[in-house]
Amino acid sequence: MKILLLANFSKTSISGYVYQTLVNIGHDVVFVSPQAENNMIACESRVDVPKLIQRLNFNPDLLLMVESSVHPLLLPIGLENVTCITTWWAIDNHINYRWHKEFAVFFDFVYFAQKDFVKPAIRYSNKNIQWLPLACEPTIQTQLNLTRDIACGFVGNMNKYRQKYFDMLTSNTPIEMVSGLNPTEMSSFYNHCQMVFNLSMRGDLNMRTFEAMSCGCLLITQDIQNGLRDLFVPDEHIVVHHLNDAASIIDLYKKMPEKVMEIAQNGYELVRNKHTYMHRVNQILADVKGGKADRFDSDIYITRKYFMMNHRQFKVQKTDEIDAAFNNQNLLKKVKYKFRYLKEYIWQKKYLSKIKKFG
Repeated sequence: MKILLLANFSKTSISGYVYQTLVNIGHDVVFVSPQAENNMIACESRVDVPKLIQRLNFNPDLLLMVESSVHPLLLPIGLENVTCITTWWAIDNHINYRWHKEFAVFFDFVYFAQKDFVKPAIRYSNKNIQWLPLACEPTIQTQLNLTRDIACGFVGNMNKYRQKYFDMLTSNTPIEMVSGLNPTEMSSFYNHCQMVFNLSMRGDLNMRTFEAMSCGCLLITQDIQNGLRDLFVPDEHIVVHHLNDAASIIDLYKKMPEKVMEIAQNGYELVRNKHTYMHRVNQILADVKGGKADRFDSDIYITRKYFMMNHRQFKVQKTDEIDAAFNNQNLLKKVKYKFRYLKEYIWQKKYLSKIKKFG
């Protein structure tokens, strides 16, 4: 299959894992990114996709976009005029739902990594959006048979919210904390850990969940929604904490090394058997096989462009043409669209207000 992959790229981004997986199973992949490296093709952050396809002289069977929060954010335009099937894997729904729900209509197949946002987005955009959680890459995140001389570790960047929490948590419960590691370095660190502590940003089911388990660590993770308990059984594959009891849980499992090994092994086997990027890519390819382009009326695209481009992440790229096209629509339609947008904004605010946020 000829596949055009669009994504912001970094060495720690999901797009690189997806690209390598597609290549490994024999697909002809052209990877286009504003942060292009090696055999990728560079593009501007705002890219006209039909013109890009023409310039590349590459007629894809599938266009796949994978979200990565690397700036400047990639903004493909003209997707409604692309003739091949288009697919989007949206990762940071917990941060970007306000524009994710708008952007969804431009793709034939849409996947959200955070389960709680799937139903609201379907209701809003009238698209068949599916849940596709993150995963591990077993060729990188693997057991290296190193000495596990760190009782509990954490890999992640710090901000003032996380720092305040960790200052409190580690005052009596030591946790080895590091940041700025590339995937290989992170795998090596995890292989020195018996347990890995996980903290979500806004209740998200994050990469750390799968990567730590794939390195054979016991994952002690924040008890969140977004499908955590659909994938893993607490005390069988993972151990959960509720922020205020994290220290006591870590201390308890330090005294039970055999239980740590048992749960860690269960989690290791599960993620490698069901939750790798190969599993995720194969699901996408199976879904699009025999599928067809699903296009909307032009006024839907005009409306979604307007609301998306008014989001702070894209406002600098907005044009007068987008405003004019929206303003030229029927007044009743405009009022209806804005009411629905406000309703979803309120829903998101209420959802996030129930979650302890760390950034």
